[in-house]
Amino acid sequence: IRANYKYYFLHSKVFVSPQIVYKTLSYQNLYFMNHHNMHDEYVLRDEDAQVYGIDFMFGFQLTKPTSIFCLETFATLGYRHKTRDYTTLGTFYNNKNISWQDENHPIGKFHQDEDYPMVTIGLKIGFNAFFK
Repeated sequence: IRANYKYYFLHSKVFVSPQIVYKTLSYQNLYFMNHHNMHDEYVLRDEDAQVYGIDFMFGFQLTKPTSIFCLETFATLGYRHKTRDYTTLGTFYNNKNISWQDENHPIGKFHQDEDYPMVTIGLKIGFNAFFK
């Protein structure tokens, strides 16, 4: 989910926009491969994560700002906070038949918070919805 407000400079196509971001991420029973001590190691995990953020976007509208179809170039400077809750279900050797405890990927539930800056440049294609 993203919500933003665009301010256009002097009726031009140049804009600035504050934006808030919320995203959820999840996967179940996914294997990750790690090349470990000359043999393959597989880590089986479940994860749920949420990302919260705030951005300052600036850009150039390539179509008319009042058109239904939207095409614009943009760049953002932002900040993200991600919370991860993941469960390592097992660590397996080679063909996924031999299991062992791995000190680098211990079995169990874990919580991790991550904070990081975000820089993005891009091209946005979409449809505008206007509310009064």
